[in-house]
Amino acid sequence: MKNWIKSYWSNCLSIAAIICSVVAICVSLPSAPELGIDYIGVIVGILSLLVTMLIGWQIYNAIIIEKKIKDEVKLIEKSFQKEIQAIKDESEISAKKILYKAEYIDLKFQLSKHNPTGIANCLRAMIENAIHINDPKLFSNVAEMVLLSKETINNMTITHPIKQIEVNDEFLNISLNILNLLPASNHLTPALLKMVNDTKKHNESIQKNIEKQ
Repeated sequence: MKNWIKSYWSNCLSIAAIICSVVAICVSLPSAPELGIDYIGVIVGILSLLVTMLIGWQIYNAIIIEKKIKDEVKLIEKSFQKEIQAIKDESEISAKKILYKAEYIDLKFQLSKHNPTGIANCLRAMIENAIHINDPKLFSNVAEMVLLSKETINNMTITHPIKQIEVNDEFLNISLNILNLLPASNHLTPALLKMVNDTKKHNESIQKNIEKQ
């Protein structure tokens, strides 16, 4: 608002000065039909021309300064936006790390309860948080917990064959998801691939037994 008022009065004064300059030039011109050299008129004309040029220069400087100020304001706004976004990203990553640790603790609890559904839910949540954090170490950690969880479930007694197939299918999906995140050179990749193949064979064996019955 202040910049607009300054610009308004600056333009008004500039226009008034130009009008005064033009009037002065007109007054300085001789009114006689025969034109002659009048040194006073020449001086006044030169002064008027200089005043007009000075006013024009001031207007030009005012426009340039205003443009520079706007450019600086835009640069500052962009800088603030980048800093705010960086802080926001860091906050989100910190929150995801806390959630990852919470799911890790819950996974330990679900393993102690021998709860296949709870174990699978914790592993899926850990994978999701690890993807947001984007830390390769966390991917390896999740892969290690997947192998440990599957080993624990294998030692459980699941009497219903359909339930066993469902549990195996959940771990197949979880294993494939984490395999997509791990590099082929990771030391846990072969073990996960073996677990996937063994789980598929186990499902096929259960399905054959169901069909025989």
